[in-house]
Amino acid sequence: MKTVRRALCALFTVGALCSGAPLHAADHGVAQSKARATLPTFLSVWQQHPAGVGGYRVLVVVKQGEQSEAIWFDDFKAASAGFQGILRVTPRVIKGLANGQTIPFTAADIVDWSYEDQAAGKLRGNYLQCADLRDLPKAEYEEQLDYLGLICQD
Repeated sequence: MKTVRRALCALFTVGALCSGAPLHAADHGVAQSKARATLPTFLSVWQQHPAGVGGYRVLVVVKQGEQSEAIWFDDFKAASAGFQGILRVTPRVIKGLANGQTIPFTAADIVDWSYEDQAAGKLRGNYLQCADLRDLPKAEYEEQLDYLGLICQD
């Protein structure tokens, strides 16, 4: 279930960022602002690794020349210049990056984050997906939140 949930989260969020569709541009700006404003809290939880919390992920805008792409990293660690993550997907926009490659990034490159509150059985963060889901009819919105185990704070 956890793998399916992560795949769906990545599909919703990365697809929205990479598609160029202006449908949710304003909502995404607000969502990214919320994610960045709460990033210090996320990083504090990540560093402390409290019991009952796991599945830490960050959505990073990876840049190469004029191209950029949002990529989720769930295998990342602190590094001298910020962080580094191991690429576990094949980028769609940026060419020349390989699965398993280590990618450096800074906190400024992080546009969203999430982690699993295992005690509650819920995902926290993932602000961009929450923004996408808000366009659904209320009943479907609630159904998707329950299915994905996502907590969207308004």
